[in-house]
Amino acid sequence: MNFPKKIALTVLAFLIVLSSLFTIIGCPPPVDEPEETSKETISTKEQSEKTTEEDELKITPEDIIRAYYKYIDEGKFEKAYELFSSSFIPSTESLDDFVEGMKHVWAGAKVVSIQPIKEWFKQKDLPQPPHTIETENKKWFAVEVNMKWKKDWIPIVPEGVNLVFIEVVKEDNTWKISGMGASY
Repeated sequence: MNFPKKIALTVLAFLIVLSSLFTIIGCPPPVDEPEETSKETISTKEQSEKTTEEDELKITPEDIIRAYYKYIDEGKFEKAYELFSSSFIPSTESLDDFVEGMKHVWAGAKVVSIQPIKEWFKQKDLPQPPHTIETENKKWFAVEVNMKWKKDWIPIVPEGVNLVFIEVVKEDNTWKISGMGASY
């Protein structure tokens, strides 16, 4: 199987599996005022070099989510990959495969809003699934992202503002993205 086709199938399978986790939601995304994307870039390596735990904890899960999409928007896919938890990175997908696949798909991404998932479910008057309940080391967010695709790419998710559910976990005192799923 040729490389671009393998990447496309991997991305497709990944999105299908993750989005199936959220099919019960099926609601339109919440309407919030856009938040300004942080101008500061956050690298996992930079984060891990912090000298005190207090300094590390200043970087919030929301900062990690904003940094991830900022890196996607800037085409810095290696840096985006560094923000994944070790459990989220598929054992079959290397950094090179990830970067190559993302280069063929993404033309841009901007965070519009980030909301704790508990608040999102409350606004929708829906019960919150037990696996999304926040703990000290795990948090879930409903994130609106304005997505832009490469012209030669046929996306599963439409271009424009889409809702993405993101799980962030603390791994070695550093927040990392450990799960994603789209609602469209």
